[in-house]
Amino acid sequence: MGGGAAGASNKPLGLEVTPTWAVAAICGVMIGISLTLDAGLHHATKWLRKRRSLALFDALDTMKSELIALGFVSLLLTFLGFFMPFVCVPLGAASTMLPCECTEQLAKHPPPLNSCRQGMVPLVPPEALHQLHLFLFYLALLHVAFKLLTLYLARAKISKWKEWEKEARSASNDLLHQPSNLRLSHQTTFVMRLTKNWSKSTVLLYIVSFFRQFFNSVEMTDYVQLRHGFMTAHLSPGTNFDFGAKIQKSLSADLKAISSCSSSPLWASALVMLLINVRGWDGMFWLSILRVVVIFLVGTELQTIITARIDMDKLSDEHFWFRKPRLLLHLIILASFQNAFQISHFLWISVYFGLMSCFHQGHLGKVVAGVCLSGLLQFICSYITMPLYGLASQIKRTVLDVERGQEDGADAKTATSTANVIETIIGPVEKVPIIPALRRCKSAGYASEGLIV
Repeated sequence: MGGGAAGASNKPLGLEVTPTWAVAAICGVMIGISLTLDAGLHHATKWLRKRRSLALFDALDTMKSELIALGFVSLLLTFLGFFMPFVCVPLGAASTMLPCECTEQLAKHPPPLNSCRQGMVPLVPPEALHQLHLFLFYLALLHVAFKLLTLYLARAKISKWKEWEKEARSASNDLLHQPSNLRLSHQTTFVMRLTKNWSKSTVLLYIVSFFRQFFNSVEMTDYVQLRHGFMTAHLSPGTNFDFGAKIQKSLSADLKAISSCSSSPLWASALVMLLINVRGWDGMFWLSILRVVVIFLVGTELQTIITARIDMDKLSDEHFWFRKPRLLLHLIILASFQNAFQISHFLWISVYFGLMSCFHQGHLGKVVAGVCLSGLLQFICSYITMPLYGLASQIKRTVLDVERGQEDGADAKTATSTANVIETIIGPVEKVPIIPALRRCKSAGYASEGLIV
């Protein structure tokens, strides 16, 4: 009986011995904080909508989606925490692919008698679920922060092109009344580009593009040429159009479309990173090296498109890998998410277990190197690669995607966001003057009523 009394005294206290005023007070505080945050987000949404701040509105909307997804995950973890101690696996299976050398600890600390049979251990101990719960909070917060940082740095880089936009507008107005000058300007820029020695060799072109993405990746001639090509393909001469604003808004729409917390590829990559976090594998370090290679290749491809593959009379998807422009964007977003994962994992381990814990024992140098690479790569993604994508993606099908989205199987949300971007910049779509090429598309059955004037 003495042992029973001792066991009862060690049992955690529950609601049966907690004052009702304490329970009501804690619940009241949590409900009050939740309602205050909800009201604040609602008013912030209305304020941003009034100011027509599309980028900040999308960022806030993304943050709300992150919080909702995190809430569902939190509820599931709390619910599963009651059942997980009764899901048992053999001790041998539980001793494989460990992040730390803890085999001897499993032998020294067997599970409770009422939980598993002898030779069996819980699949996930309750304390491990609690630790995983905290890690997901770290990941969600850092993921949102990285997306905001990406949007801010990309917009900061694109804003440097405003002077080019002003000069291009002024030049367009001057050349509009002298078509021969416009043709001469086009041909001069195009011939100067082709006469460069390194542009005649594919190998040299890619080598130059690789290094150029880090130094002066976009010149004024690149911007003006792409702007002219976009307006030639989609708008009539003389249209008052801000190409830089279009790049910013379309980039914000693309980021919102594929970088939400409900994206399956992002969570699949998170599962892979959790799986390879095995002691002795240095999986996260090698994965960070792989991300660097992928982002450098993506940047080189985008730089090559901008530098030498621009056909001003034929804007299409054929310049991109597998004719899928958004594949490059998916790779950038995936790398950004994995950067957030690796840095949040490092912070969580360092705060919760300690910097010199068994997770880092014996390979702390590689861990720190991987985290530093992730931080540097995030800056490159945000300030270099993402603006390159924003500019290079303007040679893909844009206005035509809106009309042929249903027939080609394109994402309806992407097509709608493209139309909204153009409408935000230059007014309702039906008021946009379209060149005769799009009129031919209408006669071919690609355009719907109301788009082509």
